[in-house]
Parts: sequence; structure tokens; C-alpha cells
Amino acid sequence: MDNSHAVALACAEAAPSEVVIAVVDANRQFDGVYVKSLGQLYRTVMSVAPGGWSLVFSPGDSLPEIELRCRQMARYAEARYRLARRIASR
Repeated sequence: MDNSHAVALACAEAAPSEVVIAVVDANRQFDGVYVKSLGQLYRTVMSVAPGGWSLVFSPGDSLPEIELRCRQMARYAEARYRLARRIASR
């Protein structure tokens, strides 16, 4: 969530025909925010390195909305990590 303001700024500046993509790398570090045309969405999301995550936002999304989605994604990532560790320890 430390980078929520950068995402909110990108959402405020994005055109209606664009999407905002926030990327987190496999080490759970913020890897940037990208404003892309809707047509570039698939290619951009699929180029995220294995183990990384991407969150897609819309132009005009507010800071509270962005923070909520980031918290949710962090919870999902932590749950996935715990499950993988349990499976690996069997």
C-alpha cells in the first residue's frame, strides 16, 4: 500500500480508453505502475515475471478503492504462500 498514491495519480491521469496496471514482483516488491491502452492489457499482464502479481485499475479509481484492493491482494498472496508452504512440507 505504500505505492497506492502512485497508482491513484496514474488513475487520475489515465484516459477513458486506458487501464492502470500495478505490478508486484515475485519477492512481493512493487515493480511499477503502467498506463496502457486497453488493447495492451493482455500483453502487459502476461509479461509479468513468474511469481509476480498484477492489479488492474480503471481511470478515476480513488485512493480508498486502490488501498482496499491492495489489502485484499496482499491477503490472497499471503494465503497462497502459506498453502504452498504447507504442501511443500508434506
